[in-house]
Amino acid sequence: MSPLSADAYGFTLVLARVSAAVMLMPGFGEAPIPPMVRVGLSLALCAILWPMVGSALPPPGANDIATMLMLAKESLIGGGIGWIARVLVLALPTAGQFISYQIGLSSVLLPDSAIGAQSTVLADGFNIAVPALVLSSPLFVLPLRALVHSYSAFPPGLSAPALHGGLDLSAGAALHIIVSCVQESFAMAIGLAAPFLIIGLMLQAGLGLMARAAPQLQVFYLAAPLQILAGLSLVALTATILFSAWEHGVMTVFRSGLGW
Repeated sequence: MSPLSADAYGFTLVLARVSAAVMLMPGFGEAPIPPMVRVGLSLALCAILWPMVGSALPPPGANDIATMLMLAKESLIGGGIGWIARVLVLALPTAGQFISYQIGLSSVLLPDSAIGAQSTVLADGFNIAVPALVLSSPLFVLPLRALVHSYSAFPPGLSAPALHGGLDLSAGAALHIIVSCVQESFAMAIGLAAPFLIIGLMLQAGLGLMARAAPQLQVFYLAAPLQILAGLSLVALTATILFSAWEHGVMTVFRSGLGW
C-alpha cells in the first residue's frame, strides 16, 4: 500500500475517534448546532491531533474486517469520552428538575404538555444554559485533553487490554468508570439542589401543620404563589454559586474519573 494510502488510513482512524467524541461532547455536540459545523470541527481537530499521534497509529489492516473492527473500536473510545462528559454536565439540568418540583413550578402529577412530561421549566432553562457555560469556561478543554491522552491510554489497534500509565483498560474497569460517572453526576445534582430540597421539605412540613391547625383554610393554595416567588428569588440569588459549584464538580469528577 502506498504511503498516501497509509496516511489516509491513519487520518480515518483519528477521525473516527474524534468525530464520535464531538457528536456527544457538551458544547460542540448540541442538537441546534448544524451538522456541517460539527463536521468542520471534527476535521479541524483531526488536522491538529493527527500529527501528534501519527507515530502511535497502527499500519493498515490486513483485510476489511480488521479495518472495520479498528474503526469500531476508535468510535467506541471517542463516543465513551464524549458520553462521560455529557453525563457529568447533565447534573445541572437534573438539579433544575429537582428545584423546579420543590419551588412549585412543576408537579409530577400535572406534567406540562408544552415542554414534555419528563421535563420542567428550570431543567429546560439550565439545559439551554449548559452550552454557554461550557464554552465560556475551561470545561470544554477537558474532553479535548482526554482525546489527546486517550492515545496513550487506549492505543489504536486490536491489541489486548493492558495497563497504560496505571490505568486498567479491561471491560470491567471501563464499566466501573461509566457507573461511577453516572453515580457522581446524580450525587452532584442532589448536592446542587440540596438547599432547595431542605427548605422545600421544611416548608411542606410547616404548611401541613398549619393545615392541621386550621382545616377550613386552604393553606396550600394560598401559599403556592408565595412559594413560587420565594423559590425563584432564591434561584436568582444563588445562580452564580450554583453554576460555580457545578463547574468545579464537573472538572473534579472528570479528572478523577478518567485518571488523567
